[in-house]
Amino acid sequence: MKLASLFSGGKDSIMALYKALQEGHEVVALLSMIPKSDDSYLYHVPNINLTIYQSEAINIPLISKTTSGKPPQENMDLEIALFELKDKFNIEGITAGAVHSNYQYNIVAGICEKLNLKV
Repeated sequence: MKLASLFSGGKDSIMALYKALQEGHEVVALLSMIPKSDDSYLYHVPNINLTIYQSEAINIPLISKTTSGKPPQENMDLEIALFELKDKFNIEGITAGAVHSNYQYNIVAGICEKLNLKV
């Protein structure tokens, strides 16, 4: 399946990406959402500036998008970014490291359902 990876560069997003690749999926882009606010509940970004180097090392293009970091706008920003990736890369789903947080997972899963993407 052709996927994009929600990518903070942290261990959870890297593990989700790794598992997708191990399962034979084609990951065509990494998506990093960069909040303007430091207290975003949706995005984990302490080392987001390093994702460009990770992207180069694994040869998967990085798409960075700025977001308010405040709900509900940050949710809409993610929806727009995923819609653009679906349109540009014809993705069928995403990987996400946000599996241990019900809050994060429910938002991501809801957006993906709306866009007909698998998580």
